[in-house]
Amino acid sequence: HEFRKVEQYVICRPEDGMAWFEKLLANAEGILQALELPYRVVQNSTGDMGLGKHLMMDIETWVPSEEKDRETHSCS
Repeated sequence: HEFRKVEQYVICRPEDGMAWFEKLLANAEGILQALELPYRVVQNSTGDMGLGKHLMMDIETWVPSEEKDRETHSCS
């Protein structure tokens, strides 16, 4: 399938990484809250993450036409 997306990247010191991770996750949640869309945040298991990642969260948004949640955002 084809789609357009927005990527958020931050280059920072390792000790600042978690604070930036939380800001990026908050940005993604803020978009869905502003649109009043129901969503949930899911923490990925380490087996689902690529090399070099130690934390990854997906945001799944409710899709009424499919009657299920679909991944719409990911932060790692």
